[in-house]
Amino acid sequence: MRSPFRLFPVVLFALGLFSPQMSHAGGYGRAVARGAFRGASRPLARSSERAMARVHPQVRPNRSAVAERLRDLHIRPKAMPQARTVRRAVTAKQLRVEQRHGISMNRHLTSRPARGRIPTAGHFQKTYGIRHKVGYVETVRIPKGHPVRFAKVWGGGRGRGEMTSPKRLPPRQIVAVHRGRGPATR
Repeated sequence: MRSPFRLFPVVLFALGLFSPQMSHAGGYGRAVARGAFRGASRPLARSSERAMARVHPQVRPNRSAVAERLRDLHIRPKAMPQARTVRRAVTAKQLRVEQRHGISMNRHLTSRPARGRIPTAGHFQKTYGIRHKVGYVETVRIPKGHPVRFAKVWGGGRGRGEMTSPKRLPPRQIVAVHRGRGPATR
C-alpha cells in the first residue's frame, strides 16, 4: 500500500500549475526572473546615464522639456478672441532664423499682453523658466483668430502663463526686437 504523503507534493504541484493567480501572473518563475532583471538593470541604466552626462552634457535629455512638449500637444487650441501683443525671449541665432522665416509652431510666448519696460534677461529666465541664455526679447503681435494654447509655466514663477500655437507666425508679426538687458544666469 502506498503512503498518501508520497502523492502530496504531486498534488500541490498540480494545484500550483492550474491556479488562477499563476496563470494571471505568468508563473512565479517568470515573476522572479522579471524582478531580478529589473533590479539589475535600473542601477546600470542610471550609472550609464550619469556617465554620458559627464562626457556629453548635451546628450542627456531634459525630461521636463519633453513632458512640457507632450502637455502642450494635448491642450486644445482656441482662436484668439482679439489681437494681442506678447513677448518672446530668444537667443541671437533664434532671432536671425525667426526674422527670416517667422516663429515656428509650438514655440513658447508670454501669455499676458506686453506693457511697460522690457524685462531683463534674468527676469525672463526666472519667471518663465527659460533654460537657454536670453539674448533678445521679441515683441510679437498675435492676430485675431490665430489658434493658441494657454498653459501654466513649468519651472518658472507662480501664476505665470505661457502660450504656444499649432500654426507658424509669419515674420511680419514680430513687431519689435530689443536686446536682453541685465545679466543672464546661464
